[in-house]
Amino acid sequence: MTYAAMTNGIEMHWRVDEAAFTAAGYTAERLQSTYRSVFDMHVAAFPGIPIAMEVHEVFDSGALAVAAYQHCHDRLGSRCGVALWWCASRLTRPPNGESEVWAVAADAFARSFVTCQTVGNFTNQPDRFDEGAGWTPLQALQNEMNFMYNAGVTHWELWSVDITNPEFQPELTDYANRLE
Repeated sequence: MTYAAMTNGIEMHWRVDEAAFTAAGYTAERLQSTYRSVFDMHVAAFPGIPIAMEVHEVFDSGALAVAAYQHCHDRLGSRCGVALWWCASRLTRPPNGESEVWAVAADAFARSFVTCQTVGNFTNQPDRFDEGAGWTPLQALQNEMNFMYNAGVTHWELWSVDITNPEFQPELTDYANRLE
């Protein structure tokens, strides 16, 4: 679902100054209420259709994502999915950016579906995954795919440069076979 108040299109990013947000009269409760209203419009417009919500921490808190997911799941049950456009194992652990909403993803793994887009591509950006360990592109792909497979990710959105990288073909085939 898209949420018009977000600053990065369909993603649950909220890249505004928190003090300015508060000074304008908005509160976390108002933001949550608005999110629920927009979500309910999507449900009404697309009855019977699964809906995925992209989740992020907002103002260094997972509260909006947790509340939004709970509302989604209460309304749709297993048709409520989660999209993670920040997939990287490092982001699932504090103090890294998305550790609070990782619990939302973990719940969705068990009760519905999750779409995972990597935070960058493995071919040219392995450093976006390795926290300074110096992984090669293949090591980054292997480590992240193993982590996410063990977490329950069954749907990946990989970057084109990774899909067409001949070095990755055996790993991608093996991953697909594990999912069957």
